[in-house]
Amino acid sequence: KSLDKIAYHAGVLYNGVYYIIGGQDETLRSSNVIQKFSVENGTILDPIVPDQAVFPPLESHTAELYGNTAIVFGGHTNKTYNRNVYSINLDDGTVTNLTEGLKEEDENIPKPRQLHSSLIYQDTLYIYGGYGPDETYYHDIWAFSLSSKSFAQIKFDDDNEHCPGICPLGR
Repeated sequence: KSLDKIAYHAGVLYNGVYYIIGGQDETLRSSNVIQKFSVENGTILDPIVPDQAVFPPLESHTAELYGNTAIVFGGHTNKTYNRNVYSINLDDGTVTNLTEGLKEEDENIPKPRQLHSSLIYQDTLYIYGGYGPDETYYHDIWAFSLSSKSFAQIKFDDDNEHCPGICPLGR
């Protein structure tokens, strides 16, 4: 067994296993395969191969560990940018689109993007910046509640004179 040659992937460490999520191969093709490498004993484990209808091939996305799941946001595949949030159960390999049902025209969700950063604090995924299909570099911050499965844009205090520090829109 060997790991695929890829770039622009994301990864998380869970129970001593490095989960390498998606990426782009040498032929510039995006992948949705989740490769697994045991850091404890140096072995390559059988990959997770999700259904592409649920979890598309992605590159330049982010992944964060949240309990026993990898939370994946954004990315790019071929000529399509992504703004979905996916939950990958690392125990059984099931994938859930946490943003299924959100409307593309909804202004309360971030624009599709790649090459952004993210982190999870408590039960919220925070997303910053990135690059979009309109060749725009973003400098916005979005918060996605993993419990309510909803987005809120974060405003900086210079954008809202009534909000000290940073606060979600609508406060």
